[in-house]
Amino acid sequence: MFSIEATYYLFNALVIIVPVLCWIASRTGMKFFCRLGYLLLAFVAVIRYDIGADYNAYVAKFDSMAEEISSHTVLLSDLIYDEPFSYLLSFCFQHCAHPSTWVIGAYFLLTLLFIYLALERYKAHALGLLVFIVSYVYFDTWDWIRQALSMAIFLYAIRHIEDERFVRYLICIGLAAAAHYSALILLPFYFVRYIRLSPKTCALTALIFLLVVVPFSDTIRNILFRIVPYYSQLYADTAYSEQGGNTSTTFYLSTLVLILTIYMSDSKHSALTLLLTIGVLFKIVAMGNLNISRVAWYFTATEMILASTIWHESTYKIRRIGIIGIMFVHFVLLNFVFIPNRFRWVVPYETIFSTEYEQQVFRSRDWLKE
Repeated sequence: MFSIEATYYLFNALVIIVPVLCWIASRTGMKFFCRLGYLLLAFVAVIRYDIGADYNAYVAKFDSMAEEISSHTVLLSDLIYDEPFSYLLSFCFQHCAHPSTWVIGAYFLLTLLFIYLALERYKAHALGLLVFIVSYVYFDTWDWIRQALSMAIFLYAIRHIEDERFVRYLICIGLAAAAHYSALILLPFYFVRYIRLSPKTCALTALIFLLVVVPFSDTIRNILFRIVPYYSQLYADTAYSEQGGNTSTTFYLSTLVLILTIYMSDSKHSALTLLLTIGVLFKIVAMGNLNISRVAWYFTATEMILASTIWHESTYKIRRIGIIGIMFVHFVLLNFVFIPNRFRWVVPYETIFSTEYEQQVFRSRDWLKE
């Protein structure tokens, strides 16, 4: 197991090395360097062990799926309930030692492939991957393994929104839903392309929403619970913060940098701007609810693309300064809030080459119940 200091060095080395490799590729035209950056991200993610709040649950789940497939005891109801893609990968690796390790690795490699394809359209690898790492999305994918693939496919599918290819968008969302059913909520968002709002209007809307909703989140939540009592129990089952997680400085900073990104975006990327705005609204409304926060994640991940378009296409230096400021805030939150507080249970780094892996020994999750 790495020490916490070594873990910091590792993660911050990725923050520097990966974007620099992609930048070199963009300046020299040698895609080898860009692909090397992606390989570094893939290597660190694929060989990790017991990192992520649900990692041990995924190991049990995927190993169980592989065993069911090997013993021919899989039921049709199982295929429907547990998302078909997990069974497909478990089928592919059923005869491997520790099938779950291969399934988890395959999920991340596919996630990274679709992110590569999404960023390639905009030639946005250097800044896009910098945002991917410092905004913590990279580490989120270590915990939300199945949804990470759905999110990446959605980022890829945005091209079909912009190009007015509805059938292709449907196919992409169908594929994303095979990995995680929550992707079905993305179906109606194809039509954001028909909504014309300026970036300033979107940013102002999000800012007003932040200032109005958050201070009165408890009141709004109580009203909602009275209107829909069922949601009260659902919230209790999926809340991860007693105060809703929306009252801290961290929440305001992470939300404000997204709003600033929206404000600086170009109107020709209206679909991306609206999608990020929707993500911010979901993030605010979530009020600590895990399920709603995971929906917001689909949309807030578009920051990877939108920030890159601002940097490359803007003729105003002040906007580039703004992007630098946003990256700095993300970097500070990464190093002084998220990693120290084990957000998404990113704990001291450990690999599949450890004795803990061979013995399948997992770290205690008791603190998650506190």
